[in-house]
Amino acid sequence: SGALLLTESGLLSERVRGDKSVRKVYQVRVRDAWRGDELERLASGTLQLLSETEPCLPALFEPLSDRTARVTLAEGRYHQLRRMFAALGNRVVGIHRVAIGCVTLGALQPGHWRLLTERELQALVHGNGDEQPSIESLAAQAQQLNDKPEWL
Repeated sequence: SGALLLTESGLLSERVRGDKSVRKVYQVRVRDAWRGDELERLASGTLQLLSETEPCLPALFEPLSDRTARVTLAEGRYHQLRRMFAALGNRVVGIHRVAIGCVTLGALQPGHWRLLTERELQALVHGNGDEQPSIESLAAQAQQLNDKPEWL
């Protein structure tokens, strides 16, 4: 559930699907409580998915409760979130996309839609004004969070 981007523009579609600088943010709910190593393992850039030859790019993991987290991805592999958490020994029971690049749901209610603003469109197409941190800074931020286990 969550944010969808509908377009007739091949350029915009390819940019959102194929450009790793357009990150997607999800709220993920899992079956079992967090073990405590998820942040480090997802941020490491070494997590290998079953039947894949390349490891996943670093992902930012922000726990929201004992079974819910916000996860930011820089790529979009087939069922990636479900497969990532399976590799960590957990099962995803719910996924909600809250942002695609600089486009967020905000107060948009389920079943409703809106047009992109000119700023959002330009940021997605040209990559300027996106104001997203780099995936490297997300990994560094994740490492800093891992050094502060207050969330456990």
